[in-house]
Amino acid sequence: MIQNFFLLPSQHASGFTVRQLQERLERLARGCVNWSAEANRCEESLTSNLHYCVFKEEITELRESFKDLKKKFNNLKFNYMKRNDKSRNLKAVKKQIQQIEMYNEKLQVRHILLAMTIQLKK
Repeated sequence: MIQNFFLLPSQHASGFTVRQLQERLERLARGCVNWSAEANRCEESLTSNLHYCVFKEEITELRESFKDLKKKFNNLKFNYMKRNDKSRNLKAVKKQIQQIEMYNEKLQVRHILLAMTIQLKK
């Protein structure tokens, strides 16, 4: 109690003046504003990094999906070309069979003509 009596009118029991406390409060308020601004910047940076990571994963998945689609397309193209080759080969074989049948008919006609000429000579 005696101590409080000897304090200056502008001092509190802790030994600080009102002005000092006000300055300290203002510094703390500025620090709070600065800290809040820094926290917002960090949050924006983290959000940006998160979006980057998500987009990077999506791009990687799309790349893999594209590779799979490309493989499937190439397989389909190969199978289609192979089927076309088979159908072309089938057409060629049919044509060759027709040519052989025609040649066989010509041989039969020739054989008949040869037999007739032999009979005529007799």
